[in-house]
Amino acid sequence: MKPFSHISNLLLYIALVPYISRQLLSSAVLPVSFAEISSEGNVVPKKANEAVASSRNANTEDPDIVFETSVYVPSVEMLKDQSFKIVKLSNKVEVILNSVPKMDRCEISVINRVGSICEPTELQGLGFYLMNVLVSGSVSDPRRGLIDFSMDNSISLSYEPHSIYSIFNIVTTPFLFESTLSILSEMFKNPVISEETMEKALNLLEKKSMENSSRNFFEELILSDPRSNFSRNKYGDRRTLKTVPASKKIDMKQSLVQLFNEQYSSNRLIVAMRCRYPLNAMQDLAKNYLLGIPNKNLPLFDQHKPFSDLYVNPFSHSAGMVLFNIEKSSSVLKLVFPLKNFILPYMKSDPLFFIRAFICENRDFSLMRYLSEKGYVSRVDCSLVNSSYGFTNLHFHFHMNNKGSVNIHNILRSFFYSVSRIKDLKLDLGYYKRVRQEYLSGLKSSKRFLDGLSSTTLVNNFFRYKSSTFNSIIFGANEYSDFDLNLHRQILFDIKPENLIMILNLCRSQVEIEDAKALAQFDQSISNKDCSLYEKFLENQKSFSFIALTNVVSTEFSGVQVSDNNHEYVLEKLNWCLQRYFSSFPESLSDELKIHNLEVSSLKPLVNTDSYRKVMKQMVPMKLSDLLTIDPSKRAPNFAQFKDFYYFIPHASPTSKIHLAVNLFFPFEDEAMASIRSARIAAILLIFKEVLMSHNESLASRFSKFNAEFTPSVKFPKDSVVNVFGLSMILSSVPEAFSKLIETFASNVKNYINLDANTFQQFLDYYKSYLTSLVEKREPRMIYSDFINQLNANHNLSTDAILNELQTLTVEEMRQVLGAMFKLGRASGVIYGNLNPGEAEAYLSKFFAETIEETPQRSSRLNRVSRSILRSKLKSSRMLSKIGTKRNKSKISLTKKRNKLTLKKRRRTAKANESDKIEDDISSRSDLYKLYSSKLSKSGSETCKNLQVIDMSSMKPSSKFFFHSYSDKVTQNISVLWIYIDQASPESFVFVEYLKHIINNRLTAEQGRYNNIKVAVKNHDISPSSYFISIEGLSDNENFSQMNDLLSSYIDKFLSPNSLISSEPLFSSAKEYLLRKFEKEGVVNDAQLSSIFEEISNQRFDFVRFRSISKLLNGLTFVQFISNLEKIYKSTFSIMLSISMPDSQPSLPNGFTGLTNIGDIFKRSGVRTFSPKNSRLYKKLSKIQE
Repeated sequence: MKPFSHISNLLLYIALVPYISRQLLSSAVLPVSFAEISSEGNVVPKKANEAVASSRNANTEDPDIVFETSVYVPSVEMLKDQSFKIVKLSNKVEVILNSVPKMDRCEISVINRVGSICEPTELQGLGFYLMNVLVSGSVSDPRRGLIDFSMDNSISLSYEPHSIYSIFNIVTTPFLFESTLSILSEMFKNPVISEETMEKALNLLEKKSMENSSRNFFEELILSDPRSNFSRNKYGDRRTLKTVPASKKIDMKQSLVQLFNEQYSSNRLIVAMRCRYPLNAMQDLAKNYLLGIPNKNLPLFDQHKPFSDLYVNPFSHSAGMVLFNIEKSSSVLKLVFPLKNFILPYMKSDPLFFIRAFICENRDFSLMRYLSEKGYVSRVDCSLVNSSYGFTNLHFHFHMNNKGSVNIHNILRSFFYSVSRIKDLKLDLGYYKRVRQEYLSGLKSSKRFLDGLSSTTLVNNFFRYKSSTFNSIIFGANEYSDFDLNLHRQILFDIKPENLIMILNLCRSQVEIEDAKALAQFDQSISNKDCSLYEKFLENQKSFSFIALTNVVSTEFSGVQVSDNNHEYVLEKLNWCLQRYFSSFPESLSDELKIHNLEVSSLKPLVNTDSYRKVMKQMVPMKLSDLLTIDPSKRAPNFAQFKDFYYFIPHASPTSKIHLAVNLFFPFEDEAMASIRSARIAAILLIFKEVLMSHNESLASRFSKFNAEFTPSVKFPKDSVVNVFGLSMILSSVPEAFSKLIETFASNVKNYINLDANTFQQFLDYYKSYLTSLVEKREPRMIYSDFINQLNANHNLSTDAILNELQTLTVEEMRQVLGAMFKLGRASGVIYGNLNPGEAEAYLSKFFAETIEETPQRSSRLNRVSRSILRSKLKSSRMLSKIGTKRNKSKISLTKKRNKLTLKKRRRTAKANESDKIEDDISSRSDLYKLYSSKLSKSGSETCKNLQVIDMSSMKPSSKFFFHSYSDKVTQNISVLWIYIDQASPESFVFVEYLKHIINNRLTAEQGRYNNIKVAVKNHDISPSSYFISIEGLSDNENFSQMNDLLSSYIDKFLSPNSLISSEPLFSSAKEYLLRKFEKEGVVNDAQLSSIFEEISNQRFDFVRFRSISKLLNGLTFVQFISNLEKIYKSTFSIMLSISMPDSQPSLPNGFTGLTNIGDIFKRSGVRTFSPKNSRLYKKLSKIQE
């Protein structure tokens, strides 16, 4: 890079100021040409090149860089903190650099453009399998592979095969960014495959093919197991390979080795790097690790060409198959059509645009509208999916209602009829261009899209559109290309019954056939080729919804195959019934659909309203203030009260109702409220929730015919560093009654806020009796919950504390808190439905005017001190200390408070946690990011933004603490042993399952020796990056000491280096049990893990993406397990809690250190807690040196 290049760039920017100003006024994006970087097939107007000629720097002094250019983004305000740069290295590797200072993860995406795939013609796609084997590493050195590195470090790794290119996408932490680049570089630097490696690969692929049934071969490739489906018989036996069209035999391994080394090596790589590092640092890393990669210059297909006669989609041999996939989910009909042609990455237009308009969208004369009016389906989706072979398949998903499940034959007949009608339409290409422009303008104004920009988006759009402007590389839009009408026609002609692969998701009860006579009748209809018998069978067999006859030739067919897990009907070549059901359409169906009478030029938007165009086709809410007029005089006078509301048109699932969700947060800045204790606020909100619930019943009955709903809820600062109290209310009804619903609700709420003393006393007495009954029962789960709330929050919100506050609560206090919440609280929410932004503003204005009556007046102190906090939507952890000074003193901070802090108690606010403390105890950001590695806590979603991460990795291994307390309200003594494993990984997950199984077995055997002792093993979630296992026991006074000794003995028995776990027979037995648990009758359940294991839903790490659990267990040896234990033991921490009746003797188990207060655990050396991004502590990271 040139010295002082930043000065020259600054001068260039100054020179372009007049041009930029014009662009700002016209809301256009400054065009930047990348023609010299990726020139094949580029068509760029001369004016675009001339306008930015001075912004390119093609003659760099660095010999390792051929070309570099900076990208300025003056008109996209939401990207103003980001910077972009394009660099072409001397080995022709193109690198896209995107620096995002506030980004807490790093992304790397690599496109590898494979070479010509013309010969042998039957080998297309095999290179992807071999690349997968390469990624997974060799058997002799399993740690070399990228997939193993990703699994060990909980890095997200995905792999997408396409027809002539493949994409690796890696999401890692800044701490592991350079190591990941190094592993990726080594993978591409040594891509040579030998015959030995090839044989291992073929064996693995063959094994994978045998394990998978034919029901799964069409699914998208995931990296849970990189060996995709492969059948050696398709290409010949073990020694030979059959080519097409010639039938000569060649040596298989030698041909594959030659093909891969010549054609599937690293070719014309494009790398996108996106993280918080400066551009110069990222450029240096790119030079260090990417320059040594041999980047071949093999020929590419630059234009879309039909290959009908040259290539055959490998899925086409299964066309016509009907698969029944039995699951508990709702009924879904999936139609898969293998397309004969490649859908090349250079395709500039959306070939499904008109297919989607006439089939999937809920508009007049569409198939979706017809089927929904019939009550068959609730939604229809379609998409182009690249298979693991590199070919493209067209998928349609029909989400069926109960009525649709028994009318599948009518859905199919309507579908194929609609397709036949679309072929005859004259398409209005002007409509396509208008919608594309509206879509692009919507994306530009969508903050969620820009915030969610990824390296995959950058590299894919840069490659796919051969970007000539910044507009293209960001949004994936090419304004110089038109709709590909020929491609649209080709896809339409591939949608035909003989190409169909149909998959049904049905409930088990709907497909069981118990009547032997019915089965015989069905078999007879096949053997006699009599469709009337088939129809009679369907008519008589009411419990069976549908059977489709296919044209698949099956030599093994012997009737209907029925098993416990699936129902698969593969019939002989029976085109006679297939043609009857899919080719002959009744006239009534033609009259109802009316597609043949429709001209595309008469197409109307989903809603004929100009206000919709800004959000049309977008699936994300937008700020209502961004959609309304900028003229303040035309806005509602109380607009400031709902300026943080979002507006959403539910395109995905159209609704006939209007929904309004309102969140009101406790006014923590109000000085009068600051002295109220947390438990007292919680008590007031819980009583108010009961009041609103009673209102819900009367509201529902009054508006029953308008389908009205009202759902209140309260929010407490539990399991979160962001401690804020809130009240949420959701109102919904049909549009004609919504205004009246708001008016009725508002009038009642005002009465409830100013509750009279008698009504207040009734609700207070009821709730006190309810909580008292809970405390008297003293259910263990309530005590455990209270303890975990104290362990993972900063407020004492236990049941006892709330009940204690209820004893002295007055109606005046309740009025004060509720009045402050409604009149001074921060309001936010969303309104959505089939209404335009103006109508949304009117409803919101009415809601706040009726409910609050006046715009809240902010104090000068509030405007001066907390304006920045309010802008961040109350995410700041300043709320820790501002809610009250009389609360629990054990605030969670990054480190223990230093003694030199001598501020008075009344002035101890957030200022007590200054950055110098952080710098003293944490030397670098990389150390902190080791703790802050959870994907969940960094996702930024509404459900995850308030997570708190607790790290105990630097504590002494297997540290043990004991806490004992007395209670006169427990009916049995309670003891709980918590085992905390800090690092969540596939290995620690296996260890947790292994430990739970062994302890359960031990408890079953040992509990018989004790009287009145009940023990169970459970999981808790207090951190997305850890496991928190509890062994919970109940006992009477006589067995209290024995129970404590039993639980404490498990620490030494199972969590010490020489424990009982280090037994190979025990390991083998537990492994066999776990394999049975994760495999069901030979059918691997890995694909359904998200609904089985909470680890997947919590997103600690993605088993489906990294490696399947059954595979992980199957390949786990005793030696590997013992070596993994050493890492797990280093992050293990345990604490034992006992709550006993007053007359029982305290018991301190051997080896435990006592704690006088549970909150003291956070004062121990080695325990660190910190909040997610946007918190006060997180922002101070910028002050710490790397």
